[in-house]
Amino acid sequence: MIKTTVTNMNRRAFCATLWTLVLSTMSITAPVVSAKDGGETTRSKTCLTGPSTSGPAPYGHAEIRTESDRNRSRLNVEVEDVNLAAGTMLDVMVDHAGTRMKVGTIKLDAQKSGELELNSQDGDSVPAVQKGDIVIVMSADVAILTGVF
Repeated sequence: MIKTTVTNMNRRAFCATLWTLVLSTMSITAPVVSAKDGGETTRSKTCLTGPSTSGPAPYGHAEIRTESDRNRSRLNVEVEDVNLAAGTMLDVMVDHAGTRMKVGTIKLDAQKSGELELNSQDGDSVPAVQKGDIVIVMSADVAILTGVF
């Protein structure tokens, strides 16, 4: 139990430092392209940041992955330290060139965290995310977290 607490504290310190850097640059995007078995996998990840609301600042990340050889796309959005009640539903939006589209929802758990996973192989509709697209996690009409691919 003590080890878990120390690990969580170290993780929070690391994330706090990372989010400070993120806020100064607005986003971190890490596209990765690799060829595997004749196909191409493209990954892009961004950190999600938002203002503090009566507690620690919320944070998270979003990742899009496409595998051309398998005709597969995946989008993952994770959030933590969102200072809202457990069970709160958050909308996940993708903004492309000023056109905003809702892609899913995240339900907050008791730890004020949640996740959205979309996978085209599971029948999910995964948006075609491009460089410069904005991920926005919202509660009602208020942006809680944002990041730029």
